[in-house]
Amino acid sequence: MKILLVQTANKNLGDSVLADNNAWLIRQILGDEAEIFRYSIVTEDLDQIKYVDAVIFAGGILKITNEKFFRYIPDIIEEAEKYHIPVFLSAIGVENCDPDSELTQRLKAAVNLPCVKGISIRDDIQTFLNTLLTREDLRVKPVKDPAVWSSRCYEIRRDRHAKTIGLGITRHKLFADYGHPEVTKEMQITFWTDVISELEARGCSWQLFTNGDRFDELFAEELLTIVGHGSKLPCPVDSRALVENISTYRGVIAGRMHSNIIAYALGIPSIGFIWNQKLRFWSEKIRHPERFMEVADIDGRKAVDLLQRALKNWNRVPGYRMCHPVKSELAWFLNTLQPQPLTKPEKIDYAEKLLAPALGGIQYRYKNTNCMEAFTQTLQHGYKWFCLRMRMTSDGHVVCVQAWDKATLEALEKPTAHPAPLSYDEFMHSVYYQRFAAMDLDQFMTALAAARQEAHIILSVGKPDTSTFLSMLEQIRTSIQAHGLQESDFYMRIDVLEQLELYNTLSYTMKPLYFLTNPKKNSADKKEFLRAQIQGAKEAGIDTIGMMPETLSRDCLSILKEENMQYYIDAYTSVGKVIKAIRGGAWLTGSRYYTVDYLDKLTN
Repeated sequence: MKILLVQTANKNLGDSVLADNNAWLIRQILGDEAEIFRYSIVTEDLDQIKYVDAVIFAGGILKITNEKFFRYIPDIIEEAEKYHIPVFLSAIGVENCDPDSELTQRLKAAVNLPCVKGISIRDDIQTFLNTLLTREDLRVKPVKDPAVWSSRCYEIRRDRHAKTIGLGITRHKLFADYGHPEVTKEMQITFWTDVISELEARGCSWQLFTNGDRFDELFAEELLTIVGHGSKLPCPVDSRALVENISTYRGVIAGRMHSNIIAYALGIPSIGFIWNQKLRFWSEKIRHPERFMEVADIDGRKAVDLLQRALKNWNRVPGYRMCHPVKSELAWFLNTLQPQPLTKPEKIDYAEKLLAPALGGIQYRYKNTNCMEAFTQTLQHGYKWFCLRMRMTSDGHVVCVQAWDKATLEALEKPTAHPAPLSYDEFMHSVYYQRFAAMDLDQFMTALAAARQEAHIILSVGKPDTSTFLSMLEQIRTSIQAHGLQESDFYMRIDVLEQLELYNTLSYTMKPLYFLTNPKKNSADKKEFLRAQIQGAKEAGIDTIGMMPETLSRDCLSILKEENMQYYIDAYTSVGKVIKAIRGGAWLTGSRYYTVDYLDKLTN
């Protein structure tokens, strides 16, 4: 049975904990019958819905402020209604909605569509009943947050010998973004430094941690600098790492709701802040409202006092009454399902058609890293075709990096005011998103030689000047030969027509591909620009043209057909567009997130 699990896949890993717990519960209920497909709510990739037996929302909030759930949720439900796909909203959040707002009216219409079979609500069920519900037959039940299952889901227990207090830091703008502009950055710095001083005065060790959000991390690093001593846990790479991090603490004081819920699930007392009503509802559900401070009253000494009182009465891991309702509502829905009879078109061999751009995306969140972890994961997920981006460092070394642009430097947490190449040492000591180590060309070739799996590599060097282009080619050849690989097994993507002509005069045996630049001219000139580029590539002996999705116009396809040339697309983020491109004749089609095995199970 195919289940599309709608999740909020962002860099705050608390949302991923929600999705993981729901997925684990689904497997507990369905066993081996469950094929779960993770759908990132922000992708708006509605094409997936027609292939599944059911849609389950494992996160998101019915609200009309922040994060655009007011659009994402109705879009998904309306698409499911078109194909008569049953929908269940599992432990959904609800926040106050203006009943007269057009956004509220759209949410209301969507959740009452016939395809919606049931809704379980983790907080503010009364607002849902009063403002959004119109169907008398719709099953609506209150439940606790699915993350209460975290200890069982991840098979992680708290460290009973732990001494350290974990301080869960949030981005300093969080309070203002949720209606508390009076809680300034300076106030938060004072609060956390007071907490640290109080803990130290009472002989307690402490450590900073975050849920993984980049801006949480930046504020945590700033705090650590201000304090001048102490430590911060490394940014968690995934949701399991977040749970493992929290399990190492004796107690927690944290801003994020799911830091507090994970702590509760592990039996660790925690103190939180009510910057949003959902935290108030949570505090009441666990019958410890005294452990959650109003933001207007946050005070370092008070927080430590509250924690010390909580530590005298250790929490137990949540029991049946706390955990069971969210599972029982999922079970009710899943047990009503019947697999959808689908008329399937001709099967696609995705392993031969899918390209991993920049070595592939990671965890539905990270792209363009050109890092070892991306390559390892995409190999495991069935890819055979990869594009590796490379650039020259300021001191003349070829490294695996997308570009020396603002986006890449931000991911590496380097200055972006005047983007420029990093030195080799500076780049190699860098980490993408505080998670993924940078990689040079020799490291990649070592991994490729050791992989012992079929892998076709398209090497991309961008648009360097001619001298740099020649230097990069020679370094690439040297690295290939040093690792016992065959130069003729590689493809060389070239983005400049003149460099393509130069390449043909050299002795390299990597097969050249030409990458077509999107024409940035007025509409009258575009067709002739495309024709000149494609014909120029053909005259240079090229039979395959690469391009970004926006370049693939009708004119472009028409010219390629006239010249009898094949093409590939660098990257799509939509399942429907990937399939359309493959069925439309693309040699290869890039996918930033959807892997070979994912697409094979979903659509074939």
